[in-house]
Amino acid sequence: IDEWSYELWELDPNPSHDPIYDIFRARGDGHYARGHFADAISDYTNALAGCRNAKDLELMYLHRGVAYGETGKWTDAIEDYTEVLTRNGERIDALINRGAAYLNCGDIDQGLQDTQKAHDLDDPYSESHYLIHSNLADGYLKKGELDEAIKHCTEAIELEPAFREPYELRSKAYESKGPQYRKLAETDKRKARKLERKEEGRGQP
Repeated sequence: IDEWSYELWELDPNPSHDPIYDIFRARGDGHYARGHFADAISDYTNALAGCRNAKDLELMYLHRGVAYGETGKWTDAIEDYTEVLTRNGERIDALINRGAAYLNCGDIDQGLQDTQKAHDLDDPYSESHYLIHSNLADGYLKKGELDEAIKHCTEAIELEPAFREPYELRSKAYESKGPQYRKLAETDKRKARKLERKEEGRGQP
């Protein structure tokens, strides 16, 4: 670290932030890309110590929150996303991620609240809008509001028809509505299985 830091100072003797931040952030991103989430968390924590501006702090709390989520440490993830949102209350990716973390913790109402706020702020044609609808569907399904879950599954499917998760969620919602919806549930299950087989085929060498 000291050697890399010295080299960075030579390139820019008056950097806008501590070179240690660049080093730990870059290494943390590398660990994350390889699935080494605990190592990524450690490096992002060290990078936070080198942050000199609000933008860097937002980014590192966001990255560490995502890494915490990958390890199932949802409470820690929520704390980091809250740090981001304290600085920028309309940051959509932090709202989406904190909403998902709350849903995974079982705090359905708070999860839906964050996700709905992200929905209201987001461009309806953005890539993230699919994830928002999928997460809303998951939350409403867990809450037992089946028609809302089905509505958001359908909107997610319209945005990204090649993704299987909304079909799986919608089939569960139809099943929960009773036997008169069995055919619709089976249709969605078949579609989800077909998409899953495609995914498996793409993953083969």
